[in-house]
Amino acid sequence: MPEIKNTKELELLCKIYKSRLAFLSGNMELARTTLKGSQKLLKSALADPGLFPPSMAKTIQSQYLALIRSVKAELALAANQLTRAIALTMKNTEALPIHPSQAKGVPKELVSSTTLTHPIHQYNNLGVIHLRMKKYSLALAYFQTVSSRTDIMTM
Repeated sequence: MPEIKNTKELELLCKIYKSRLAFLSGNMELARTTLKGSQKLLKSALADPGLFPPSMAKTIQSQYLALIRSVKAELALAANQLTRAIALTMKNTEALPIHPSQAKGVPKELVSSTTLTHPIHQYNNLGVIHLRMKKYSLALAYFQTVSSRTDIMTM
């Protein structure tokens, strides 16, 4: 995690984690409200040229948007909005590839022979979503991807 150098960035991070904690404790309304506040705060923080160097703004924006989207995807999954949960997860990961050795029954656009570089929990999240959608072959492919990468299960 990068070093936080200003109070606005710290406030943003606290709001995102507050929404995550609200979600985990079952308070969905507080989670949604806090997420909306996080997005507004991120927008205002990026509009302030003195807050972040212009060369870092895009990186910082994508980092915090990823955190916000993760909580949104969890909220969508909890509300059984499975298509939205997939869309948010895929947007967060820029289309996760699946290794050909685990691609049985998987759409070919998700298959890649390159090294998998995305966070392992994103594959697990997609597996859970597809399992709930009763798309068992896709769910299995994502779960197999997770189990084959146990060497990097440190988060």
